[in-house]
Amino acid sequence: MKQVFDVSLFWRALLQKILFDVHGYWRKDWILGKIASRCSSFREYVRKAFHKLHIESQLTDAQIDDYVHQHAHVENKMAMFFQLRTALSPAIESVILLDRCLYLLEQNATTMVVIKKLFHPSKSPRCYAIIAKKKEAR
Repeated sequence: MKQVFDVSLFWRALLQKILFDVHGYWRKDWILGKIASRCSSFREYVRKAFHKLHIESQLTDAQIDDYVHQHAHVENKMAMFFQLRTALSPAIESVILLDRCLYLLEQNATTMVVIKKLFHPSKSPRCYAIIAKKKEAR
């Protein structure tokens, strides 16, 4: 079974909080990539991120640990959000598909509208195609 919430998402959010507190802003050109998979702790993640962003870190390990402890409740909230998102996304996708089908039928330009599954939803939730047959011109 695929893991719904990865700790790297929390680490990234917490890193942005640290950078905002230290620098007062977050620059859009700060690109980290996937460094969390190569880190065994949040301390290591922060150190590697600061190094990659060419930022001199004056944070001690104790200060980094304080950020983790102060924001631990956010990790739980993020995990709940991602679980809820995963649970509701198929229903939302279905509503969007049905809405698009109804739109095509309401246009009075189609004779038939079909929803066809192209591949397994585990690859992507957007695995369906809407196929419509246009009315012939008279």
